[in-house]
Amino acid sequence: MHESVLGRFCFWSKSVSGTAPTIRGALYPIGLKVEGRRCLVVGAGPTAHRKARDLAGCGAIVRAIDRDFDPSDLDGVCVVVAATDDPRLQESVSKAAEARGIPCNVVDVNRFCSFYTPAILRRGDVTVSVATNGKFPLLAVAIRDVIACVLPDAVGPSLEALEWGRSIVFARYPDDPEARTAALKRLLTPQALEWILHARLGDLDAHWASWKESLP
Repeated sequence: MHESVLGRFCFWSKSVSGTAPTIRGALYPIGLKVEGRRCLVVGAGPTAHRKARDLAGCGAIVRAIDRDFDPSDLDGVCVVVAATDDPRLQESVSKAAEARGIPCNVVDVNRFCSFYTPAILRRGDVTVSVATNGKFPLLAVAIRDVIACVLPDAVGPSLEALEWGRSIVFARYPDDPEARTAALKRLLTPQALEWILHARLGDLDAHWASWKESLP
């Protein structure tokens, strides 16, 4: 019997009762704070420039070099990205970063990476990240672009209103997590989410005011 291509690559392990299934090679996604911290980009050309720009856009202090790399270039660095086609340089940066415990991404060379950069969509402080474990980045980009078509800019200001509501709830119920959760669910109802996704900020604002008045 013919085995499907997809079937060959389904590596789901048996799940432990009450836990999610484990996926072989799964990555743990995080949001790394780099504002005010030093980051290094090794390489020249458009890709290196884009990586440096992306890091700087997150508030990082970026140093970019397009010369021979020395391990001392990593002094005080929290993240390094190598965007170069030189295999010797790629390996040198990766090994030096590994020795110091510094997260390292070598563009398009998975074996030298300790992390991958996902395709990113931002709506204010809402960030959607799509990754493929380095297997096919263009798929991540395509999925990101589909999401971009249905996620309006209104998500950004909506988040600010929700954050304000959350701060009120934490102040009102500092020692009662169940009451906090219940109140926040009354704020972000399915209907409220529909208003956000359809950019109906007037309806969301009215709901927010009514919700605030209903708090005991």
